Amino acid sequence: MKRCVYSHCARAFATAGLIPALALAEGGSELKELSVHGYISQGLIYTTENSFFGDSENTSFDMTNIALGVTWRPWSRLHFSAQALYRQAGATSRDDIYTDYALADLTLVQDMNWQLGLRAGRIKNPIGFHNDTRDVAASRPSILLPESIYRDFLRDVYHTSDAISLYAQGYLGETYIQLELLKGEPQLTDNVEEEYILAPLSGELDDGKGDIGRLLVESFGGALRLAYTYTNITVDFVPTPGTQTIQVAPMVFVTVPLYGYPGDTEIDMDTWSIEYNWGRWQFTSEYQRLDYYINDIYGPGTESKTPGEGYYVSASYQLNDHWQTFIRYDASYTDKDDKDGEDYEAATGFPGHNRFAKDSVVGIRYEPNKHWLFAAEFHHISGTAWLPKVENDLATAKENWNLFTAEVSYKF
Repeated sequence: MKRCVYSHCARAFATAGLIPALALAEGGSELKELSVHGYISQGLIYTTENSFFGDSENTSFDMTNIALGVTWRPWSRLHFSAQALYRQAGATSRDDIYTDYALADLTLVQDMNWQLGLRAGRIKNPIGFHNDTRDVAASRPSILLPESIYRDFLRDVYHTSDAISLYAQGYLGETYIQLELLKGEPQLTDNVEEEYILAPLSGELDDGKGDIGRLLVESFGGALRLAYTYTNITVDFVPTPGTQTIQVAPMVFVTVPLYGYPGDTEIDMDTWSIEYNWGRWQFTSEYQRLDYYINDIYGPGTESKTPGEGYYVSASYQLNDHWQTFIRYDASYTDKDDKDGEDYEAATGFPGHNRFAKDSVVGIRYEPNKHWLFAAEFHHISGTAWLPKVENDLATAKENWNLFTAEVSYKF
């Protein structure tokens, strides 16, 4: 798995190095079409119970993002863009330099009001309002995005895909419309495997497939924004070879694969988003329905479905040109038909609070200029549904806990 990550990283840096060389070969005028951008952010996080982004009960500084990217437009209808990223987020991150994105963008049709284009490469997945800009501190509404929609412990598989994307955008009267369709392979990192594969299963994930479509509409000069996103991600499960003999009835024994059967997992997800801007106020809400399927892994022909859901509502207020504050309520349910987890606890013996999380947040942001951002926020959380299991023993995780985080960011 790491060989795949490293090979993509090498291609990204090769692309980044090739772009300036090509520009110089074409002559000095082409350098005007080359732009370099990047950002660096450092945060800290403290939790009264449980672990999130490192040893947060003792205050963790494992919240680092460093990015450097280039964009080159050799032709008015074609541009190339790539970015290398170092991200540290406790045990949930790769803790390595890798390709954040690397793509070619070709405009196929363009007139006064409409544009049709095609992208190919490693592309950020267009999910909801914030997934494709979630790493840039200045582009997201809070330090931690609502976990009900933007799950940090599964960030890699949701964030980018090696894909082809078709997009169309333009104006219909006073209404701006954007449609994006993407088909590709999501990122199956070691961190994703740790979260996807449930005990006692053991094996590897392989051959991920992703289909995403997002329709975004803005009207009234951007006062109202609406979006709908459909996401389907299917990943094959390859069990570790071997068999074991188990007793299924008195004097009845059967031989089965040691760690399950070949099969697949599937995420089928609908996300609805709404935002309303009124003076200094901004009101935002997103709702997500997520059906999680496990097919054949526990035996040929077996299928299970878990219907999850999540939502948040938030309100932010721009105090002046530099200061902004917000409040938010965020709720996640692994199974919407067993929200309190009582049925799950009775069946498995694991705590029911592993199946939900309710997060009340208050935060503040200060932007002295276009480069710097300082932010802080406080979370009171009931439930552990979005705690990463690579950092926690979920059998002993505490149901009620608080989280404080602060961050400073610089972009250029």
